[in-house]
Amino acid sequence: MGRIHAEGMAASIAAHACGPIALPADADQLAGVWEDSMRSCSDPRCHTIVALGRGDVVGFAALAPASPQIPHGHQLSANVPTGELLALEVAVSRRGEGHEDRLVNAAAELARRSHFLRLFAWILPGDDWHTELFAGAGFGPAGISRKLAAGGETLTQHLWYTLLDTNEGDVS
Repeated sequence: MGRIHAEGMAASIAAHACGPIALPADADQLAGVWEDSMRSCSDPRCHTIVALGRGDVVGFAALAPASPQIPHGHQLSANVPTGELLALEVAVSRRGEGHEDRLVNAAAELARRSHFLRLFAWILPGDDWHTELFAGAGFGPAGISRKLAAGGETLTQHLWYTLLDTNEGDVS
């Protein structure tokens, strides 16, 4: 998972067109950080979903309760149970095989079972893969951005969200 996450982060950052950025960690370090963070989450609504292709890990998604970063007065600032996709990555060589769609749908189902009514994801501008994936799954831009430090640079991420249908079916 660390290798896939590092590869996905590199692709997202490259698409951001801000020039080369030293990633915060190598694949083994990134895997350790993810393992530690998910293990340290005592909330039963924290989940890691793994996509397998022919027995190999080809992607993953990490879901947790959303942290409150919405400005007061924004339409999304209401106290509504919300999940956040902390990461959703598929190995670049395995994208387009349907793994990404299955991960989004599995995350939405886990979010519903966790009684979340909406789901957030943060996307870098220019990251067409994530933008198209989430737009196709019913997410839309919220008009909120945040700054993220990465490799000595500051990146801007935009919040995308969807409302979850509490009945069976698609994401929204």
